[in-house]
Amino acid sequence: MTSFAKYILVAACILMVGACDKMPENGDLDGQWQVTSLARNVSAEGDEAVYAPLPLPEKGLYWNFQLKLLMIYTPGALHNGHTAYTAARFTVRNDSLLVTDTYIHTMNSDSLLDESTTCLRGVGIDANREGFALRSLSDKHMELVSPHYRLLLRKY
Repeated sequence: MTSFAKYILVAACILMVGACDKMPENGDLDGQWQVTSLARNVSAEGDEAVYAPLPLPEKGLYWNFQLKLLMIYTPGALHNGHTAYTAARFTVRNDSLLVTDTYIHTMNSDSLLDESTTCLRGVGIDANREGFALRSLSDKHMELVSPHYRLLLRKY
């Protein structure tokens, strides 16, 4: 093996090791999910949950999880009143998913949504944050349930 080939091999190894810090860290949750069913809890407090289906945007509703960022996208629909994109932070603990710090996402800046906002109800978030129970999660399907919503998603 020539010394040039050795340098190429070493450089390739260094690049592969350096890229590892962006590897998926959320297991089956990582990736793009399409919301196939969205329903709002319409039962009184303390009663067993009764859900009423909500209409999905005509061109779909997508939740994309990577590292600690959730990107919600509705092609052709301005779901947050300004854009088709909402960015949010999230954490996963045991069987729960907490979505926090939601932002109106534009290509050059992000604006934090007010805690009293109602603009994200059409995508399954009541105000600017929502806590979900991860009822089921596999590499193809997921069910999220909060006090306000039930979402069924498929890996897209």
